[in-house]
Amino acid sequence: MPAIVNPRFTLFHRTVISTVRRLPLAILGSLLLIVMCEAYFTHNSLKFTSLEYDDWNRAKRATTQQPPLGEVYFFGDSQVEFGIAQKSAQASLGLPCYSLAFRGRQAPASYFLLERLLRSGVKPKAVVVDFEPNLLTIDRRFNRSLWSAVTDFEQTLRLAWPKLDSDLVAENLVNSILPSVQNRHQIRQNILGAFQGQASLNSTNLEIVHRNQTINQGGILMDVPAASQPFDFLQWDNCDVWRTWRLYRMERDSTARFPRQAADAAVRLSAAAAHPDQARVQEPEVGGGAR
Repeated sequence: MPAIVNPRFTLFHRTVISTVRRLPLAILGSLLLIVMCEAYFTHNSLKFTSLEYDDWNRAKRATTQQPPLGEVYFFGDSQVEFGIAQKSAQASLGLPCYSLAFRGRQAPASYFLLERLLRSGVKPKAVVVDFEPNLLTIDRRFNRSLWSAVTDFEQTLRLAWPKLDSDLVAENLVNSILPSVQNRHQIRQNILGAFQGQASLNSTNLEIVHRNQTINQGGILMDVPAASQPFDFLQWDNCDVWRTWRLYRMERDSTARFPRQAADAAVRLSAAAAHPDQARVQEPEVGGGAR
């Protein structure tokens, strides 16, 4: 019995073949070359991904890990990533802890990560978050090349909506599709180093960081130089930054939505302070809303 062929499928099949045959071979070769290059950059991401982008993206990947990596999650910037030892916190709390903090983290990133964590079905018993004052005064465009590491397309639209920033949407979309665009600076550095006879240490550095984060449950522990001095948070009382301190709209909204999102999911929330004396710093008056 002859096979029944859908006439619509046959027409579509013929149309595609006809269209491809009309394309110049140079275009087909270019497309094939692009696909091969992007596949190579994806497969060898350790060689070409910057430390900053990998750090941001590591937190995004961790939100969908099954089984969950912890029952208490820490959100924040480098003060949490480098300043809180997850194993010590775990010993004190008696609960598995994991850090989703990373360097230069702005408030919307913590909000989006918590959202992804809850959407993936993880129900943490508690979350700990810090919002560093200086980072709250920085516009989201400061880290525009890194947002694709922590947001999906829908979150990117919400991030860009307050200022109708179509450039941010386009840049994040291209970065998420084409690794060669996102990692162009590191690729250029590797090529220049090869011409100068210098071997790239990027993959080695990333492997060291990954090992540190795996052992320390998302955090990074480092030796403290003997000559280093702890930062005196009390000097913030007389810091000139408070005289002109203003919250950006997206930062303000994210700091308000983060606790509401935790409360809606019945998750306990705690604030992380880098130093106990920081609690004595008077909170600056927020005026003018968005800058």
